[in-house]
Amino acid sequence: MSQEGSIQSQDPSSRISVNNNEETTNDLKLKSTPQSPALADTITPKSDHENNSIASNSIPKNKYKIPITIPEIVTSIGWVLAIVFCIWYVVNASGEFQTSQNNPTTALSIVEKVPLELPAVTICNWNGYYECDFCDLTLKTATRVVDGNVVEFEIPYEYKEIEQNGLYRCYVFNNFSDQVMASNASGYGGVISLFFEVPSVPEERDARFGLQVSFHEIGTVPNVFAETNFAVANVDNYFVLTKIVTTRLKPSIENPNLTDTRWESILSLVELTQRDDNTVVISFTYNTLTEHNNAEMYTSSIEGLLGEIAGILGVMMGIDILKMLRGCLQVPYSFKHKSIRGIWDTFN
Repeated sequence: MSQEGSIQSQDPSSRISVNNNEETTNDLKLKSTPQSPALADTITPKSDHENNSIASNSIPKNKYKIPITIPEIVTSIGWVLAIVFCIWYVVNASGEFQTSQNNPTTALSIVEKVPLELPAVTICNWNGYYECDFCDLTLKTATRVVDGNVVEFEIPYEYKEIEQNGLYRCYVFNNFSDQVMASNASGYGGVISLFFEVPSVPEERDARFGLQVSFHEIGTVPNVFAETNFAVANVDNYFVLTKIVTTRLKPSIENPNLTDTRWESILSLVELTQRDDNTVVISFTYNTLTEHNNAEMYTSSIEGLLGEIAGILGVMMGIDILKMLRGCLQVPYSFKHKSIRGIWDTFN
């Protein structure tokens, strides 16, 4: 009885707590239980318009794929750099070729010749007046050195009047091809001296006193009007000669002949012990018994230029004639197929 009474006395409070615990447990079970099919049917699906708008805002994969690969891009950059370098090289090589054609270089060779032929010598008065009573000249004597001794000798000559912007009275020596004089010694040992008597110039006249000397090829007439070798009185006008033969590639206005022979001279003045105001002494000899040969030549030729161009194209781009031919044959197909893939494959 006592136990039953105690149980009954506890029923109200315990009954309430048990009920509360059961409700809490049921709520937790409800929250963890998945939705039933009936509840899922109550969720409204998205409309087609909403789905299309979402699809339009998203970028599909592989839609903007690049038509060439990364190695092909790198190869294209290499082609551009190679083409630019080849253009620069070809332009530079062409400029050097043009410069070589316009300004050829000269090769010098020195040939020893014993005996060495002397040039023709034309000696004229300074003043080219048509009417002049003091423009004449007269050969007095000629000397040469033989075994260290100065001796007089007969030298062949001709008297000639040359008209070049004036009238010049001249003596021409060694101008006969069948009587060519030659020198067997250089310097003083081969010197030839010519003594001329020249009339005095009136003091009231503005005129020069002396002679002019031209060294030229045998059988030719020198340009006495443009002569720059002059001789004066009271001294020995000592000309030291060097023979120069020039072979040109192209004729010019000043030098119409491809082969030209001239004699460069260096003038030395030697004082005379016996002076005569009307005597002009002209001496000439060779510096050395050698002939200087100057030959013009091109440093580059058209064959060399084409070889350089072909070499740079082959090294930088691997282009040869057969590859160019195959590439040209692919051009019509490129227009037909609207693609340069065939040309690309040919050169790569």
